[in-house]
Amino acid sequence: KRAKHVVACDFMEVSIAENRRQHGALGNVSFMVADVTELEQEAGSYDVVFSNWLLMYLSDAEVKALAAKVLRWLTPGGVLFFRESCFRPSGDRPRKGNPTHYRNPRDYFAMFDAAELPPAEGANSS
Repeated sequence: KRAKHVVACDFMEVSIAENRRQHGALGNVSFMVADVTELEQEAGSYDVVFSNWLLMYLSDAEVKALAAKVLRWLTPGGVLFFRESCFRPSGDRPRKGNPTHYRNPRDYFAMFDAAELPPAEGANSS
């Protein structure tokens, strides 16, 4: 089955340029250079959100804020799939300046489960 439309977003222009080179001819893909932590999208505008190796570079506060945004972007019944490379340091040497936040997958589930969503437009607040 073919997706009606796909939005590819990355904060690195070089990554989007390569993605555009490889997939631009598909015709159903748009490409966006943006910092997803600052990105605003309409509520209910995506059936699926896929994140690859992003959350491990964000602070807990950034993950929690992004969780609320992404869940709001999904249509009812929409799917969020995120993939992270590891949840503990690898290798046998300490690294200086490693930007990775190593988290157990359960930590991510807890952050997304706790995400506070604003009430849907037109919802009764009582």
